[in-house]
Amino acid sequence: MCLHLLGGARAGFDPIACAELGLLTFTEKAADEMRSRLRERLDALAEGRGDEPALQASYEAAGRPFPQPRKWRALRDE
Repeated sequence: MCLHLLGGARAGFDPIACAELGLLTFTEKAADEMRSRLRERLDALAEGRGDEPALQASYEAAGRPFPQPRKWRALRDE
């Protein structure tokens, strides 16, 4: 879901900035794990090797093109 929000993969919604993304966990360890997983997925997309069928389907359903790696790099670096 985070990638959907960051990338704007939902019809009728604009992408949100990384600074606006809020995730709730109960421990610092869980927060670190969540950040790590999101970073890994963004890294893969930024390098053009990410396999995200649900994300691709959301873009198709929204009638939007799937972003190029440079878009994912910009999000990752933000």
